[in-house]
Amino acid sequence: MPESTHTAEVFDVLVLGSGEAGKYLSWSFGAEGKKVGLIERRYVGGSCPNIACLPSKNIVHSAKVAWYAQRLETFGMHKPPPGIDMGVVRERKRAMVKGLVDVHEKRFAANHVVFLHGEGEFVDHEGRGIGGSAGVMPALTLPAPGQVMQPPPRGAPETPRGASTAAWLSGL
Repeated sequence: MPESTHTAEVFDVLVLGSGEAGKYLSWSFGAEGKKVGLIERRYVGGSCPNIACLPSKNIVHSAKVAWYAQRLETFGMHKPPPGIDMGVVRERKRAMVKGLVDVHEKRFAANHVVFLHGEGEFVDHEGRGIGGSAGVMPALTLPAPGQVMQPPPRGAPETPRGASTAAWLSGL
């Protein structure tokens, strides 16, 4: 294998996932001056502002407005009910999502969080998965592309397979 020309990136804290827990942890640690790396595989800010909570509420709000518009006479109004243009509803939702992603990106940058698009998993020195699909690990060196990550140093705290990543937070 050819030797990589990239250097390893050393983080005080590495966070998996930019959802609710991951974004607040990374922003907080970054604001404290820690060097934070955050790995996210798909959605900046997690699924809530992108495809779940907020976009669905945006569309539900449009449906509620349409429901009221179909009952104009109930409210003493005499205009014919308007039609629904789902293209406009979709574009309004997409604009909202873009705005939320922009806010998240600015907040990551303001707190000096290094945002890494990709996937990650915390493993112990024997290569077993620890934690879950999201979590935090302190004092981690992320290898450069093409390099192999070395096992944790002797004396590093051990976390059993499937244990909560809160064990890692307690040492920060």
